[in-house]
Amino acid sequence: MRVYYYENELEDEFNAFDSFAIQLAFEQAKLKKKKMYRVIREGNYNGFPGFYGVLMRHCNTLPLNSNFKTMEDSDVLDDDGFYVQEYTAHFCEPIYPDPNKKRAQNSCEMRDKNYEAWKAVYEQTYGEKLTYSCDEEQPIKEKKAL
Repeated sequence: MRVYYYENELEDEFNAFDSFAIQLAFEQAKLKKKKMYRVIREGNYNGFPGFYGVLMRHCNTLPLNSNFKTMEDSDVLDDDGFYVQEYTAHFCEPIYPDPNKKRAQNSCEMRDKNYEAWKAVYEQTYGEKLTYSCDEEQPIKEKKAL
């Protein structure tokens, strides 16, 4: 990672592939009972295409949200004097396809049930209605079920 300083500002510049070099170094250290996880900014987690995008989404990665309301401090201080961050995982009831329906219909119904379940988790967790918007002038409208 390269760090640049501009008139009292700090800017980090890195390449998304840098973590693979760190992975190789970690593997060469042969730490048998340890596992390396990559913390990935949400934009890179969802927006990285192709084979490397698959690796970033499915190989020991933890997406980091830029919304500080989703990262909570615990009451435990680490060795550097910072509060350890707590991450809460939410698990909803499983959603199964109906064996009497066609695949396309099941796909749409399961997608909609999944959306409703996670919307409920969000609203219960944060105590506010889930809204989507890029900016206040142009809100994104919810998609209607097929």
